[in-house]
Amino acid sequence: MSDFLIVAIVYFYCVAFLSYRFPNTGSFENINSLRELAQMPQWTSEKPLRVATGFNHLGPKFMKDNGFKHVTFSTADGALEAAPAMGIADAILDLVSSGTTLKENNLKEIEGGVVLESQAVLVARRKSLIQREDVRGITKEILERFEAHLRAVGQFTVTANMRGSSTEEVAARVLSQPSLSGLQGLVLLPI
Repeated sequence: MSDFLIVAIVYFYCVAFLSYRFPNTGSFENINSLRELAQMPQWTSEKPLRVATGFNHLGPKFMKDNGFKHVTFSTADGALEAAPAMGIADAILDLVSSGTTLKENNLKEIEGGVVLESQAVLVARRKSLIQREDVRGITKEILERFEAHLRAVGQFTVTANMRGSSTEEVAARVLSQPSLSGLQGLVLLPI
């Protein structure tokens, strides 16, 4: 019997993809798959596909395994999504969870461009869970946070500045709007 056990497999939390991302415009505008990328004639030994990444082992291995010969990788950390727009790379290979930053930088994922997927798993020592109340308490708190995250799916935070003579007046105006009926957790702070 293993001394460790999986307390929770967290499919919804900390899901991330290590994937190649390309600009939505220019020579990549009509490229939507790894196969189409491979068929682009411009990648040569003199002008290879340039990829900015912090994953300089997985990136080259993936490209080699997929038949790409003319690719160079430059090491970069943080704000990789800006590299294609700055002209220092044709593409990036980075971890992506929501994809919001990539969309904001006009980058897209292409079919077949995911190198790996990951997710969070909560693991605990069986003996510690049984014998230590503090470990059980921390484990319970983590599980409650996961549950809170699940309950929050589909809810949004709205921040707005409104003029008013008092927080009570602003609250009354907000809550009187029929389109905001059912509003929960209203927090008003003076600026």
